[in-house]
Amino acid sequence: MKEQENRIDEPKFVMKAAHAVWAANKYFVLACRQQDYLKIRELLKPEKIQTQAAYEVLESVVHQFSDVKSKDLPQLENALYHIAGYFKNQLTKEQRQQLNCLIQDHPEEALAQLDHYRRLFDIDYLQNTTLWQGSRAKLFNEVPVELSYKNVTYPKGELIWKGHYVLVKPQM
Repeated sequence: MKEQENRIDEPKFVMKAAHAVWAANKYFVLACRQQDYLKIRELLKPEKIQTQAAYEVLESVVHQFSDVKSKDLPQLENALYHIAGYFKNQLTKEQRQQLNCLIQDHPEEALAQLDHYRRLFDIDYLQNTTLWQGSRAKLFNEVPVELSYKNVTYPKGELIWKGHYVLVKPQM
């Protein structure tokens, strides 16, 4: 099947796919470079949506940092503090303080602890985050959620965001 036949160009659908991919990659990007995080966030605002430009920035960050282990990302602590915010209602004040100290003094251990909390408390928004060990093995632009278009439901991982359009993976 030709790429054109597997291509969805409808802007609202492309925006949904872009936001899903961004949600999966945002903490990885934040751990790499905060200025790129802020740029992508701005490019994906509904009133300014620029999916191709956002895609290009994300692709550049992923390309530059794809071989860097999460524990070695230059701004890891910043991303960990943001992720820790998801657990403010599940952890005691003492646990939050310990986590903050761990982030500051031993970010690699904090990353593992936050991964544990993500699974323990089943924080849905964090399940597809590419910051977790081994999670960057998949394509950075694979849509990590189920999306529907014209009465067809595409399962998680069946769509690929390409900037201005979305590709449906060919059936094997």
